[in-house]
Amino acid sequence: MSGFFRGYYRYTAFLNRLSPTTKVDGHVIKVLPSVCKPLGNEQVLAEYVPADKNVLEIGCGSGIITLFLADKSAQVTAVDISADAVDNTRMNLAANAIENVTVVLGNAFEKVDGRFDVVASNPPWVDFELGDPLRMWASSSTLIPSLFRESRRFLVDDGLLVISCPGHAQEKLVEMGRANGFELLEAHAREKRKTVGVRLMTLAYLQVGFHPLVYVFKKVARPEAEQPRDGGVM
Repeated sequence: MSGFFRGYYRYTAFLNRLSPTTKVDGHVIKVLPSVCKPLGNEQVLAEYVPADKNVLEIGCGSGIITLFLADKSAQVTAVDISADAVDNTRMNLAANAIENVTVVLGNAFEKVDGRFDVVASNPPWVDFELGDPLRMWASSSTLIPSLFRESRRFLVDDGLLVISCPGHAQEKLVEMGRANGFELLEAHAREKRKTVGVRLMTLAYLQVGFHPLVYVFKKVARPEAEQPRDGGVM
């Protein structure tokens, strides 16, 4: 598996160099070689985040979701472990004249302060650790459990955790949410109609077969004696 993923990341970096920009719902997005290229309607996640809120995004990548969150939010704090991703997000924010976003270099919640109305994330879906967190935008066995385990500390009462994951993961996500004080409010298909060009690019990047959903979880009260339990990635 490690050989496959190292090869895959080199391959996608090559593709990003060949085609470094993409246009998504009116936003022109530049993507650096080491960053995930948005091809799967990632921006749809922002539609399920209430307007005029203080939002924390974990794993901002190219900044595609960040841009759409910023369009409707009072303030956005966007975090990524990769310095390239942080630079990429800042680049796209500047190109789109967006100013209500703070971008932070850090591992998930480690550099985060304050309380938020919403925690949002499009985390890696593949349950595999390559050993290099700076080259793992497609695979991780730790980030999804961390989102459920850590988000409660940073969310206001009744705050929301909005994440995008494959449809087949719903049962596991509900179980993880229940174990960490969240209830699933709704789940929606993330798919939108793609142009022929985007469809071909999606095939080239091997981003097929996931059928992602956007899951909206709500932080709920729970007895203090009840300890959170970790769960695995799908």
